[in-house]
Amino acid sequence: MSSFEVKTDEELYEILGSVKNFNIFISNLTEHILRKVMISVPDLVIHHIKNEQSYKIIKEKFFTDNPELVNYKPVVAQCLNEVAAEHPDWGIEQVFVESGIRSKKTIRTFLAEEKKNGEGV
Repeated sequence: MSSFEVKTDEELYEILGSVKNFNIFISNLTEHILRKVMISVPDLVIHHIKNEQSYKIIKEKFFTDNPELVNYKPVVAQCLNEVAAEHPDWGIEQVFVESGIRSKKTIRTFLAEEKKNGEGV
């Protein structure tokens, strides 16, 4: 049987009619699935590597354009996660832009609070 789709009752009965035929069918199906996965893996890896390279370039440009945020990478990371979750339809560049805006707001608020608390002592 070259196809792994059982098309008739007779084919099903032939496969299920004996342990040997069933094991052969399962073995062939497993082999077929493994081959398909192994063939797909290189494409997935290449796609992932390209995405990582693209992300790295965008990230480096972001911090070059926003050097004041370099010391606040955890804040930027938090904002990136929030913006990406809120806007899954946005491109990565748009997510970085909005995250930069939010990060700067958050940092300003934090510094203002810190200054306020420092003056009160």
